Parts: sequence; C-alpha cells; structure tokens
Amino acid sequence: MKKLIILLLAGAFVVSSCVKQDAEQGNSNKTEKSVTKKEVKKDAKTTSKKVAKANSKAEKKKEVKDEPLVLPAILADIKGEKIKKEEVEKEIQKMEKIYKQFGQKLNLKQKQKIAKDILNKLIDKKLILIYAKEGDFKPDEKKVKKQLETFKKSFKKEEDLQKFLKKHDLTEEKLVTTLNQRALREAIMTKEVVDKIKIDEKDVQKYYDEHKKEFLQEAQVKAKHILFKTPRVLPKNATPEQKKDYEAKDKLAKEKAEKLLAEIKKNPKVDFAKLAKEKSEGPSAKKGGELGWFTQKRMVKEFANAAFKLKKGEISNLVKTSFGYHIIKVEDKKVAKQLSFDEAKKRIEDRLKRSKIRENTKSFQRMLRTKYQVKVFLK
Repeated sequence: MKKLIILLLAGAFVVSSCVKQDAEQGNSNKTEKSVTKKEVKKDAKTTSKKVAKANSKAEKKKEVKDEPLVLPAILADIKGEKIKKEEVEKEIQKMEKIYKQFGQKLNLKQKQKIAKDILNKLIDKKLILIYAKEGDFKPDEKKVKKQLETFKKSFKKEEDLQKFLKKHDLTEEKLVTTLNQRALREAIMTKEVVDKIKIDEKDVQKYYDEHKKEFLQEAQVKAKHILFKTPRVLPKNATPEQKKDYEAKDKLAKEKAEKLLAEIKKNPKVDFAKLAKEKSEGPSAKKGGELGWFTQKRMVKEFANAAFKLKKGEISNLVKTSFGYHIIKVEDKKVAKQLSFDEAKKRIEDRLKRSKIRENTKSFQRMLRTKYQVKVFLK
C-alpha cells in the first residue's frame, strides 16, 4: 500500500521530459509508472478523446477559434530562475502533432488551458528539484537502473529502441534524467507527506458510521449465456420491407434458440460452456459464454430479472432482450450483505489515506511556492 501511495504522490508533482504525455494530459495526480511504449500511446489516445469531446462542445456553441496563442516572454520566476515561453510553446506544439494524428485541432481556449497546466507542471518540477538539492536527497540508483533495463527490454531490437527515442525527441540521457527525477520525487514525498500521515481509528469508525450505504454489498450472480442475435433497432418509420426483414431475422433467431433450449432441457448436464463456444453469437462465446459476477444494475432489465430469479445451477427459458434471445445458466449467487466495520476497515483506511495525500500534497506545493518566491506572469 505504501508503494502505491508513493506512486500516487509522485504523479502529483509532474513533468517528465522523457515521456511528454505526462505533461501533455494536464493530470497532476496521475500514478507514475515505469516508462513503456504502451504508456505513450495510451496517453496520446486518451488526450485525443478529451480534445475530441471538447472540440465537439465548442463547435456546438460556435466558440472554436483558430487564433495564435500569445504568451509573455517570461512566464514565471523561481528565485531568479526563469521559465520562458519557448518551454511551454514547445510542449504545446508536440501536443498539437499528437492531436493532429487523430484528426483533432486545438482552439485558443484549449491552448490557454493547456499552457497554464504545463506551466504549473514545470514550476512544480523545478521546485521539487531545488528542494531535493537543498535537502541532499538522492535517487535510488538501483531502482532507476532496473527501470531503465525494463524499458529497454520492451523493444525486441536496439534499432526499434532508437526509432522510438528519435520519434519522441528523447535520448537515453534524458530517459535516465527523468527516472532520476521520479525517484527523487518519490523519496521526497515519502519523507514529507506519506510518513507524516496517520489515520486515527476514531476517524475510520466515524466514516463507516456516516457512509454505511457505501459498504452495502449488492446481490450478485455469476452466469454463462448463449445468445442468438436479432436486429437491434427497427426504425419508427420503417418501410414494410424493413419490417418484414426484421421479423424474418427475429423469427430465425428464436427458432434456433428454441431448438437448442429443447436439447439442453433433455440433457441438463450438457457441457454448457462447450455449447456456448459452438452456438453463441455473442462476444462471450469464445469464453464459453462466461459473464462473470454482476449486479442487477449491470445488465439490461430483462436479462437481470431472469438471471436473479434462477437458483444456482438452473438454466432459464428463452429470455428476449434488445440483443436477441438468451439462454442463461446461473453458476453461483451472492446475497446482498452489509459489510461489517472490520470488513470495511482496510478500504476506509485506504480512502482516508488517499484523501490526506491530496490535501498534504497541495499544502506542500503551496509551501514550496512561498519558500522559493514563485512569481507567475501568465494570466
């Protein structure tokens, strides 16, 4: 748990010059992990989706502006050390390239928001490095070396590694620098925040008493199913031909389902998973129709109602939903249960620790900004 907390804290402090997506997403609470190819690609896709959503809203409100972002020459001053606009502009340009790959474009308002986020990250990065230097903090060299080796091993060939580094404007030296900085943040956060957190059992009990509903474990069912698909939607203004086609496909699916159900009823001990792999038309077919554990709210009403009425080991009659005709087999059931204080205690402690991490991290950041006389010139 302590390691998880440290990682969460590390994410609060930002700006990896190695994997630029850390800064690009504007997520100061992101859990920091070892650098991987998937991390870069995943972050790029995530930011693209966010921008797509923002662009969609802007277009509806006719607020999209293709205007240049004008920044002051000096964006911030930290005890005489300047952060120049070029540092932020460089990051924004890299982000624009990523968004462009997904067919997205940033408007002025978005650029302004991103510039502010990046600047805050750069400030936090410089502050933590100054603090680390003054406090004589040292990175865990063994850990950094292991992370670097893990990253390199994720490439089959040295050539692939070099292509990746070149594509993302990286070098091995930058990579090591980034990992060292992360290790420093981890060491500082451990000492200045994590080690100072204490959870009083009275607070845990109080939280439990005030939030008992959160610890009500809903009834659950574990089931498999076999699905025969039907057309999902029949348009309201459907033509006679469309209605005829819909009814024909629905009838065919029902007939196939009824035939299989009759065979199962004759032989209840049949291998249901095998039948699902052979007959089901749903995505769970390859897993033998396995749906795992689910609550009533997770499934469509008709399916859930049927599944929760069945006893363990029972097989349903045909169940019609908007997806098609289902044959359901319930493998196991769990009744609704109120977790006791002892059962919920660990979960509550973790939740309270995360809350204190956020609070203490913000306080620590404010202290650093005051201590090192940070002046911000970006409005």
